[in-house]
Amino acid sequence: MNRYRFRLLLIQIFFGVFTQATVSLGVHASQDLPTFFDLEKDGDGVISREEAVDWSALTSAWDSVDTNSDNQIDMQEWNAFDPKTLSSE
Repeated sequence: MNRYRFRLLLIQIFFGVFTQATVSLGVHASQDLPTFFDLEKDGDGVISREEAVDWSALTSAWDSVDTNSDNQIDMQEWNAFDPKTLSSE
């Protein structure tokens, strides 16, 4: 493998890992939408209904996002839904 192809491969790996890490950190692609950490304010690792009041579109769709019905949204639930389906209010 020549140097050019090796460098290209490293760049592709880096951006693939970076993209995956960004998703894992609860960051959605659009700048207009809040991130997991924008809403999760008390540091317990989940979004409660009280923390979600700042984004009324999320509170309206709460039951479809909180898939295990424990009245909180964890990182796995957050990453599983598409926030673009919610209106940004």
